Amino acid sequence: MNRHQRRKAAKLARRHKQPDPSPIIIPDDLRRDIAQTVRDVEFDTDAPGGLCFYRAIIGWKLLRLLGIAGKLCLGGMIYRAGPDPRRDVVAFLGPRGVGQMIDGELVGHYWIEHGDDIIDFSAGDWRGYMSPELEINLDPDDLSDLGPIQWDVEPPEYFWLPSKEAWPIRGEATPPLGRPYYTGWAGAPPSLTLEEIETSLDWKTLAAHFRFNCQHYRLKERLSEVV
Repeated sequence: MNRHQRRKAAKLARRHKQPDPSPIIIPDDLRRDIAQTVRDVEFDTDAPGGLCFYRAIIGWKLLRLLGIAGKLCLGGMIYRAGPDPRRDVVAFLGPRGVGQMIDGELVGHYWIEHGDDIIDFSAGDWRGYMSPELEINLDPDDLSDLGPIQWDVEPPEYFWLPSKEAWPIRGEATPPLGRPYYTGWAGAPPSLTLEEIETSLDWKTLAAHFRFNCQHYRLKERLSEVV
């Protein structure tokens, strides 16, 4: 095939290329029952990658089972729980405002994105799995004690919101009260292996859990009504 023929073939391919399918608009009640299915799963908090990783991967698997094309995302997250923008935050990010590996430890967060939505099934864990000493926030500049977090607005069980509502606001290091920021990632990602994932999760039990909840909540039938 000569250059003229290649150009003609490429032009024809572009002309017939199908647009990407539009993301599915999922009603709030169906979102709630999908989230409940994910959040009913209990995990070992010492599992590699952190609890948010397992919430994300289990949620991603369930969404795929339902025919919802989501993708796993790795970055940083900060949530504002109280009036003080420095003390009253839950922060899964590094000093540059993004997720990263520091001294071999994950300082970041996992979530799912579907279309223009951010889906985070781990939000309901953020306070319950924090030890009392972790609720004492430190000033990032001089590491002085800022005191315990004031939980005026606890995180919901999950976040499923338009990504534009969770983008950092220029000049504002922390989000408005009751809102999260989702940020990027810097450097090499964690070195989680498939073997670590497989040995940390009981996929047979999870499959049975998915089947039961799909029937109990009629997830597939309800989803077919909005596709």
